[in-house]
Amino acid sequence: MKSHEEWAVYSPSVSAAYLKCLTAPQEKHRRGDWPSGLTPEDLNFLNPDCPLFHHNAILLSPGQYLGEKGALRKADLTQYTGVTVVGDSLGFQFIDRPALWQGKVTLDEVLELQEEFFDVATIVDIPSRIVTKGYPRFKNVTDCRDITFENGRYFEKRRTPGAVKHLNVIQGQNDIQAFQWYEVMKPLELEGYAFGGYCRLDLHFLLRLILKMLDDQVLEKVEHLHFLGTGTISSALALSVLKQGVDKLLSKPVPFTFDTSTPFRQAMQNYQAFGYPKFNPNSLTIPMYKAPRSREYFASELPFPYQTSAISRRLTCGDLCVKNENIQSHAWDTLSGVLVANHNIDTAIQCMDQARLLFALEREEAERHLPLWLLNLKEFIPKILKTEEAGALLKRHKEDLQKLSGVVRAEEDAILLSDKI
Repeated sequence: MKSHEEWAVYSPSVSAAYLKCLTAPQEKHRRGDWPSGLTPEDLNFLNPDCPLFHHNAILLSPGQYLGEKGALRKADLTQYTGVTVVGDSLGFQFIDRPALWQGKVTLDEVLELQEEFFDVATIVDIPSRIVTKGYPRFKNVTDCRDITFENGRYFEKRRTPGAVKHLNVIQGQNDIQAFQWYEVMKPLELEGYAFGGYCRLDLHFLLRLILKMLDDQVLEKVEHLHFLGTGTISSALALSVLKQGVDKLLSKPVPFTFDTSTPFRQAMQNYQAFGYPKFNPNSLTIPMYKAPRSREYFASELPFPYQTSAISRRLTCGDLCVKNENIQSHAWDTLSGVLVANHNIDTAIQCMDQARLLFALEREEAERHLPLWLLNLKEFIPKILKTEEAGALLKRHKEDLQKLSGVVRAEEDAILLSDKI
């Protein structure tokens, strides 16, 4: 099996509420009486000595910390060697909160956060999807692209050299828009690219773009690539194949990262726990279940039912359901959501690692567990990137290459449906 550095790395988008729980005094929650002898430091999975689990990459959104830089300083995220802290573009927040965009005021505040706390960070972008909202400020994709370019130029001029690796952002709701976006953004002298919009998971588009970047002598300068808003098992495998193909074109490997906030959102907003993964030739899924949260579980010694993480094997239903007042609609407190979020991220990472083990099996054995279209990617993505007949191969394998975006959308729809169950 390939080493961890040869895979695309999941960088979960950590919620501010989770970090605040870790950095606040233990007495702030349950008067310091945490279940099973746990402490805030036990939940800090960035620490290589964490007794539950360790992971070496996260994403943080500066939108959660505008005006609250002290919250990040308390977290002291830069103390661990070998950990990558990615900062996102803030663009997703603009879609529903356009007032957040305050021009140079926003850019200066974001740049200050990035240079103090992040290792890799995207420039501030105006996502192409925002035009569907009808805001007069962002009338069309061209406006969004041009503002994003000016933001990149602003960062290019104002940043401290070497403080953070900055990523250009490619947006677009179709491949024509995305290629036009790339051509406009290409002159920026930044350290890498982040992909958003519809095309971020269209491997047919991504391969064509990578080949274009190779011809433009842009790819050889890239130090990091990030894929915004994806965190499924299928994404983990497909982006890893893409990374391994790109690495063979270059003199040194390029880190690939990808992110979602799903483990935290599902636990802390939707009260859902991840369960055992389901691997089969038709689909790869991490089931989500409503976690125990009613007053009937108050003081219950019943073990937490989804024991797929280190923390889950230490928890009871009563450890989550700590409120017994009739006025409460459920029995959780803030710490309950944090504990389940830790379970979710541990489970998600383990599921991706298990899928990679299956992916590394011989073809005949792997076919028993994984979809054929994913296994096919291993066959033809390296060929597309190395051959002079790339155009013909792209055309021949277009259906499989475009399957990832459809699969991820179906998985995201399933998550939304599970929110309502």
